[in-house]
Amino acid sequence: AVNVKINISLIGDAVGVLEEGGVLNQPINELEIQCLPGDIPETIEIDISELKIGDNIAAGSIDLDQKLTLVTSEDSVIVSVTHAMREIEPEIEETDEELLEGEEQSEDGQDKTEESKDEKPSTEKQDEKKSDPKE
Repeated sequence: AVNVKINISLIGDAVGVLEEGGVLNQPINELEIQCLPGDIPETIEIDISELKIGDNIAAGSIDLDQKLTLVTSEDSVIVSVTHAMREIEPEIEETDEELLEGEEQSEDGQDKTEESKDEKPSTEKQDEKKSDPKE
């Protein structure tokens, strides 16, 4: 017997994707099986048409031919249907503006600028430190 990886072919369209607005995830594209060289299948077909949101198919739940032995972990999820991810807009813009205002205020007073560089090392300060020993 030999161990081989066989491509997985998904058959049908998941109900959770078509009717419920879910997203199909397929983290594994192939299964590792053990069989005799003459029994190696071209692909392993899996019907996903009944999958709803929250459903998944694990490697251990696939009906393989009696001549094939599953080597891939039975707990490995082959395909699942999940809720679509909603994009949440980051609030980084406000933070950037606050940082820019803070820099402008610190540049007004020379003493503050030097103090802020000592407290918060910037890339400019690090570059100066690197160039000083070379000179």
